[in-house]
Amino acid sequence: MEHTRPDRTADGIRELMVGVADTYALTHKKYITFGSLIRKSSLHRLSLEKYIDEAIKQDLLRRDNQLIHVTNKGREYLFAHKIIDA
Repeated sequence: MEHTRPDRTADGIRELMVGVADTYALTHKKYITFGSLIRKSSLHRLSLEKYIDEAIKQDLLRRDNQLIHVTNKGREYLFAHKIIDA
């Protein structure tokens, strides 16, 4: 019987986006900082950086130095995966 490995990247991106949503809930700005995301996220910093890079490749996030922005596709992801309510 063939076993498939769990998709850890998808799980990691979901966990990242939970942290992004939680961090956004604490600010009135159109961006969050990398430092505030590190403090709020349950992911290790190195994992967080890996999944941020992957989320950028998937056009879920955009990063300008230490500032992180959620793209329109990222907002759709948050709703589609029921991370936040519509």
